[in-house]
Amino acid sequence: MRWPRFWTTLHFRIPALFLALLGLSAGAYYLWVNATVLQPSTEPGEDEWYDRVAAVELDSLARLVGCDLADVPRAEEHLVRFGERSAVFQTEVVITDLAGTVIASSRPDSLTAAVAAVDPLLLTEMTRPDWDWNSYPVPEDIDAYPNRIFEVDRLFADTDTDTNAAPIGFLVASFQPITIDYNELIADYRRLRLQALAIALASAALSGLIIMGWLSRRIRQLSAGVDAFAAGDLARRVPATSRDELGNLGRCFNDMGVRLQASMEELQQKERFQRRLIANISHDLRTPMTSLRGYIDTLLINRDQLPAQERNRYLNIISANLDHLDKLIDQLLDLSRLDAGQAKFQPEDFPLPELVDEALSRCAVAASERDVTLRVELAAELPLVHADPLQTAQVLQNLIDNGIKFNLPGGEVVVRMACAGDAIAVSISDTGVGIPSEDLPHVFERFFTSDRSRTRKGNSSGLGLAISQKILAGHGTELTVQSEFGAGATFGFQLSAADTPRAQSAEA
Repeated sequence: MRWPRFWTTLHFRIPALFLALLGLSAGAYYLWVNATVLQPSTEPGEDEWYDRVAAVELDSLARLVGCDLADVPRAEEHLVRFGERSAVFQTEVVITDLAGTVIASSRPDSLTAAVAAVDPLLLTEMTRPDWDWNSYPVPEDIDAYPNRIFEVDRLFADTDTDTNAAPIGFLVASFQPITIDYNELIADYRRLRLQALAIALASAALSGLIIMGWLSRRIRQLSAGVDAFAAGDLARRVPATSRDELGNLGRCFNDMGVRLQASMEELQQKERFQRRLIANISHDLRTPMTSLRGYIDTLLINRDQLPAQERNRYLNIISANLDHLDKLIDQLLDLSRLDAGQAKFQPEDFPLPELVDEALSRCAVAASERDVTLRVELAAELPLVHADPLQTAQVLQNLIDNGIKFNLPGGEVVVRMACAGDAIAVSISDTGVGIPSEDLPHVFERFFTSDRSRTRKGNSSGLGLAISQKILAGHGTELTVQSEFGAGATFGFQLSAADTPRAQSAEA
């Protein structure tokens, strides 16, 4: 038995399907987390405001605040109003003097209290056009105030003053610092872990249900097929397209069903044949037995009143019926020996025409009584045949007898012999009633019964052709028939010629 490949077995397919479903669930969860939890939330237009709008608005604010810097509360009002407008972008703007000290803020309650001063040298550097905003003094500390500055403008007391004039302070814009609560971070981490565990359990349960549903559906199909089969539906089959264990089980079940159905049909056919055999034997035995009983009873009751000529006629009828019974019993014994393989064949080389002449001589009286002519046609210089002469004689006798029984008055039976390669072909033709085409496939069946069949006319037992077919099968050949209803019939067979490979094999 050839074992299936590992990847076609349920041992591989079930874990692979389970892992694939879990992988899909894990991938979907990762995409969801990456798109929601790990994706920073930004307000609509925030990137555009920081990239283009912020610089323009801060320049305008610097010019406005520079003019009012002498009045700090007034300057701070400008900052607060700007802070309210840009609160959605989480920015904060402060004013420092040239020493870097914070003097006003857009959110006085925030950085004003936390940041007292900023390095003036750093602010001066940040006003340069070529300043690299990625080169913060402390890039490792994102919460450091200098690292959150994204715009620095110098303040001038007069907006019409030449750019070479000395500044009076700095306008510094920063984004909101990142505030992270450690406990909140731990809680979020635990929540994500619980979510991942819950999703993993749910995915595992769903994957298990899908796999079990797939398996149970296939098992239910097998179970339904077995139940129907057990209920007597021997033609029931189950789907068996897969190459795994369940598929192999389905194929084995289907093969078993085919064999069992064939066996049951064979048994039913044998049972029908046995019933028909018993019925035919009973009929063939009952007819002569009834005739015998009638004539014997007549002789016993009226033996003194019957004339001698009448008694002799009754005794002849009784003798003919006994001969018929004896022949029927002999045929049944011959057929049973042939079926059991106990018939012995003793092939030898002999001239077939002489055996045909002997068979015709034995049938001459019956042919004369029915006004049937017997004739032989043979080719010149026929070789000897290699066969069992006694068995061959029985075949010839049966076929010639049938040709006489089923012939018409004035008809003839012709035996033809001719060479056919390394064999001799023999045919026996008659001009009788013929055989209907629908009966031809059944003429070699024992006790074949058909109202138009040759086997039930002429006091035939219906065993002669079956015995002849069995005898010829023992010689390695077969009996054939050609007939048209109302136009006679021709039976033919071939026998091996002597000193040929076919003859030697038959002898062995």
